[in-house]
Amino acid sequence: MSGDAIPLSAQPQAPAVLEDRPLGLRDALRWLGVALLVVASLVVIGAFLLMPVVPVAG
Repeated sequence: MSGDAIPLSAQPQAPAVLEDRPLGLRDALRWLGVALLVVASLVVIGAFLLMPVVPVAG
């Protein structure tokens, strides 16, 4: 039975605390991309909702 046990040193060690690191450039760009997608989606949805209301010039 003792041969089946995995020694503690062989297990991969995860970093103890991930939340203490500062917000990196990659994270900032990811959140900026998410925000741009949300804004673009709202603009497209709003344009489709307002399409019957706003008369087309021409």
